[in-house]
Amino acid sequence: MERVNLFIRLFFIVSFSFVFFVSKAQSNSDPSQHILENTGFHYYLPGNSFTSNVPLNEIRSSVFTAFLKAFPAAFSSHWTKTPEGYRVYFKAEDSISYCISYTRRGHLIGEHIIYPESCAPADIKEIINELYPGYLIEFVNGFNDGNTDIYGIVIRRGNMEKSLKLQQGNLELILQFENPVQPE
Repeated sequence: MERVNLFIRLFFIVSFSFVFFVSKAQSNSDPSQHILENTGFHYYLPGNSFTSNVPLNEIRSSVFTAFLKAFPAAFSSHWTKTPEGYRVYFKAEDSISYCISYTRRGHLIGEHIIYPESCAPADIKEIINELYPGYLIEFVNGFNDGNTDIYGIVIRRGNMEKSLKLQQGNLELILQFENPVQPE
């Protein structure tokens, strides 16, 4: 239970830093350019490319194989070596952004997935439409620590915005605010 609570507390910190990473990369005319400015290594594979903050020979083959097996359609991924193992960032063709964490041996630690409204999971869209009629989903953050799925959902109707947490079928209002300026 303590692990889940810690995971929830880190939820917003990781969300905002990952959203910042993705939006920063997207704001550049060449999305890989931002990543390349912060790393010294860029690799090309047939039909794929990736960047890394470590040389290729320091990424264990078991980790790289686990990633390619789980995400064969991933392209332009960015690998980062962490104290726990490795973290891989990439954006799929369907505009879903991923941050996948592995141990040094290639075992999955967790996933952080950002879904734009158009790609939000159908069951989440159903729940929001039923409980918050008239609200639009801005985006959905999905987290999985290997045991538990947790979703952070941002919805909006007019100038009212709400942040929700969905875990094990329970939807909880985390934050709501009214923006005095109507969004375009």
